[in-house]
Amino acid sequence: MTTPRVAAVQASYVPTNRDATIDRVAELTAAAARQGAQLVVFPEVYVPGTTLLDAPEECRADGSGHPAEPPPRSVSSSTATAR
Repeated sequence: MTTPRVAAVQASYVPTNRDATIDRVAELTAAAARQGAQLVVFPEVYVPGTTLLDAPEECRADGSGHPAEPPPRSVSSSTATAR
């Protein structure tokens, strides 16, 4: 079994701009892959790139700051980037 090459990203997201943050994830993932990474990890809550205060009221109702379902673009873009 070979040892996978892992890249841990430490970079800022684009505050309050989910689409730009997702584009940044794709750019950083591609850069890491060019350097040989087989797995790229980002900080927890890197996407959506917003603060709890920016979340819609329904997301904050339980105090978690998490919506019931992930935003569709985040999921589809992450899946495409992973491939």
